[in-house]
Amino acid sequence: MEDETTKVFLNPHGIMKDVDTELENFLQYLANGKPLDHFTNQLEKEVIRARENEEWRCEYMTLMMREKEKYEEGREEGTLMTLFALVKKDLISLKEAAEEAGISEELFVEKMQQAGEYRK
Repeated sequence: MEDETTKVFLNPHGIMKDVDTELENFLQYLANGKPLDHFTNQLEKEVIRARENEEWRCEYMTLMMREKEKYEEGREEGTLMTLFALVKKDLISLKEAAEEAGISEELFVEKMQQAGEYRK
């Protein structure tokens, strides 16, 4: 990936003819969540312990919420940029674009100006 790191991709649903038993057991654990040997049993215990750790759960949920917020922000920004382009090309009106964005025409124009996309 040209970033001087080594990345290993594991596909637990792939063909496992050329892997050793330990790796096969690990991949099976990833695929179905059922431990098959000492290592995957220990792994299962740690997974359960992590799931029951309230502090980790709180951190995880906070991170998930932040990720969702950032995703939505990016999605909204992408939608606005698309609407800005359509308005600039006179393919839709300001009114239509604002309605599609779910905001007032005034706010839509303000956002276009902030993005440097609107000139009277």
